[in-house]
Amino acid sequence: MRHKNPITCTRVFLFNLALISLFAFFNMARIRAQEPASLGFSVPTTPILPDTEIHPSLYFHKEKIHELKDRRNVTAYSAFWADIAQRANSYKLTDPAFQDESARPRMAKTLAFWWIIEDDTVTRDKAIDALIHAYDGVPQTGEKPYDEIYRATWLQNYCAAYDWVFDQLNAEEDSTIRGKITEETQFLRDNLTEGIRMAPRPHNHRSKPAWAICTAALTLSDHPNASDWLEYGLTQANTVTEYQFTKDGIYREGGHYWVYSAVNFIPFLWHYYNVSDVDLFPYFEPAFTWTVAIRTGQGWIPNFEDANVKPAPTHMVAAAYKNTPTSYHSNASLANILQWNYWSANVFTPAYTGATNDATWEIDNFILYDASIESVEPDCHPTLKLDGGQVIFRNRWEGGEGHRYLALHAPSPGDNHNHPDQLSFVVEADQGFVMPDAGYGPDGFSDDRRNTWYTTAKAHNIITANFYAPMYIPADVTPPTPYFITSDFFSFTEKQMAFSVFPGLTQSRGIAFIGGDYWVVTDLLTEGSSSVLYRSYLHGRGTYTREANVVCWTSPSNKYGMPVRMDAFLFPSDMDISEDTGYISLFWDEGAYTYVAMDQQAVDAVFMNLLIPSAPSSEMSDVTDLSGADFQAATVMRGDTTDIIIVQTALQELTADGVTMDGSFGWARRAGNTFLHAAFRETRIFSLDTFLNMVSDVPLTAAVNFLKPEILAFYPGSSDISATIEFSWLQGLSPVTRVTVNDVDVPFSRSSDRTKITFTVAPSKSVFINPSVQPDQYLQVVNYPNPFNGQTNIHLQSSQAGKFLFTLYNVQGQRIWEQRLMLQPGQDKTIVWDGRNIKDVLQSSGVYFGHFRNLNTKEIITIKLVMIR
Repeated sequence: MRHKNPITCTRVFLFNLALISLFAFFNMARIRAQEPASLGFSVPTTPILPDTEIHPSLYFHKEKIHELKDRRNVTAYSAFWADIAQRANSYKLTDPAFQDESARPRMAKTLAFWWIIEDDTVTRDKAIDALIHAYDGVPQTGEKPYDEIYRATWLQNYCAAYDWVFDQLNAEEDSTIRGKITEETQFLRDNLTEGIRMAPRPHNHRSKPAWAICTAALTLSDHPNASDWLEYGLTQANTVTEYQFTKDGIYREGGHYWVYSAVNFIPFLWHYYNVSDVDLFPYFEPAFTWTVAIRTGQGWIPNFEDANVKPAPTHMVAAAYKNTPTSYHSNASLANILQWNYWSANVFTPAYTGATNDATWEIDNFILYDASIESVEPDCHPTLKLDGGQVIFRNRWEGGEGHRYLALHAPSPGDNHNHPDQLSFVVEADQGFVMPDAGYGPDGFSDDRRNTWYTTAKAHNIITANFYAPMYIPADVTPPTPYFITSDFFSFTEKQMAFSVFPGLTQSRGIAFIGGDYWVVTDLLTEGSSSVLYRSYLHGRGTYTREANVVCWTSPSNKYGMPVRMDAFLFPSDMDISEDTGYISLFWDEGAYTYVAMDQQAVDAVFMNLLIPSAPSSEMSDVTDLSGADFQAATVMRGDTTDIIIVQTALQELTADGVTMDGSFGWARRAGNTFLHAAFRETRIFSLDTFLNMVSDVPLTAAVNFLKPEILAFYPGSSDISATIEFSWLQGLSPVTRVTVNDVDVPFSRSSDRTKITFTVAPSKSVFINPSVQPDQYLQVVNYPNPFNGQTNIHLQSSQAGKFLFTLYNVQGQRIWEQRLMLQPGQDKTIVWDGRNIKDVLQSSGVYFGHFRNLNTKEIITIKLVMIR
């Protein structure tokens, strides 16, 4: 049975007359009951072997050899073939008897493959010789450098080599080689979890050799123990995929160990499919789609846990998913997405697997990559929530200038390679990885420093209480996520954590993604019983400067991207801020960078960090501190817009720069005097000057877009309390004529001036509030800001298809600018006028009139624009 992709891939759903989008949620308990981790996946363990052992069959059958030979002359495979040729020619001059335990299995597989493609008898004989010497000098102790994670890849390499030279062996050679493979497979089977107990815990030290045991069983399928080996290997691998993975594919050991494990499980999946016609790819689908969900703009799995940034070799499994639909694209297959995921990545070194001394990745690339599969970028919304605990904020999938990426890391902790990094985050902007996690480097994670850096709380972007990191115990609890909102103008999530050493103390970390441009990170620490020292750590990569509560990092220009500056505005602005130096590793090239620690001594506390990426040479954003004694607030000016941000724990009614609320978080964006968007968390009262007023009898969490004439609200099913909501449109919005819940009309009351509505809605409902629209108003037009200085955005939506001509006139009736456009029913478009005429001459202050002419019906809609210089 093929599993559906469980990743939540939210699409912004636009309705024909939509003008206001509101995502509303009932208030939840500050910390819900502990949520168990999403258990991963497992595959059937009943062994299936062919009736007769056939060679070659692991990677391909004889009939495919001619196709592989043809690939030597295909450009798409040329780099892989060049690497194979370089290694083969080097090994031809080498005596297998004098190779070490890692080089000999690579030599055997490389020369055997070269033989089968090139018909080179010299390489054939050397491959056979390497197989005869397999495991010479390798004691069966399970100790380094002979432990199980290396033996796993050696065994799969020897199996492939045997599979390819099988028909060239005499009886004595065959007996010797089969004996070597048999002895090694039985040793791993007897001692992996019993006997020597090489891998007593469920992590990559168990799964890698388990998949290798399976490959050996498929290679020697006529062996009387083959069925037992296969069943045992599948069973032991399941203990890892059930535990280290979540249902939606998050690998809790980190991206480094995902790729390190893929060195073994990708070949095995193909081996089982080719030898026994057993398709396990549907079970592993979440493991591959996770690498798409979490990828940075440069195509990497970020460096959480013990990890370096890693590209994922999803191109080697794309062929298995040609007919698999995916939530990542409206019509392309998963194969197209997996192909794009690798080929759009910055693969800054071919030796990225972590198994460089053991793997023959160039051969697997050459065989398994299907160049005929088209690369297709996802078209789903780029901001994603994974039920296993990670949330990724992106403004688009494609990296480069203007790209924004923040990944919040909150899966349940594991018992291997687990760091105190729950609720940590990393940031990439433009094409610079400016705020990564600590990573996995030789200086900061060597045996003698094991307890002083990467495994300590201070190495991550988290908050501690009396230097204790928040963490759920037991290890299989995922931090709750009460809220997740996504749209193009505002996205938000919240994660909640407890401190096991301080009963009742709760951390609520909120991430707000403002306009697809920058982030507000808020931390509310509440319900503590005594005063503690809260310390918030913030790490950046590159050169560092600080002035008071504003810190800046500028990333370097190198193989990891171009320079980008991160401006971090830290609130409260008067808290104690100290600096220190710690390690950051992206790929075994560790650097020491400055980080900051922000301290507050309190029972309850609020932290608010504004993370605003910019080009290194650009001016810093204009941020004004509006904070009071019991709350943090600021305005942020970006271009022609002003954002107002408020955070508090007291839940008192307060006002800052025209925004009134009684919730824990509020945000509004305005251009001039016109409000464009707003959002709030756990709020009963929310108003914007004379523009909007909302009153609810239960706290709501919402995002509002004033450029669309409809309200969309979602209520979670965790509460059985109905919400009575009163909305007052105080400025320029159409009167409401209908309220529906799940497409069914519900009663509502309306004030005599038609500006206020009141209605009651039960939880777990979707609410649509529809304003009245005159029959001839098929085209909705809003321009903002208005008045404007610099440029104005003209937003329009049509309920009819048509070609339109927008013409701009001055008060003398002279035509100064125009633009043609095509609209489909329900389609949104925004055009920008920068105050210049057709000849690119800046116009003077004054009133201008815009005519939208439907070229099909000749109808005209007129708007007025006011430019102030």
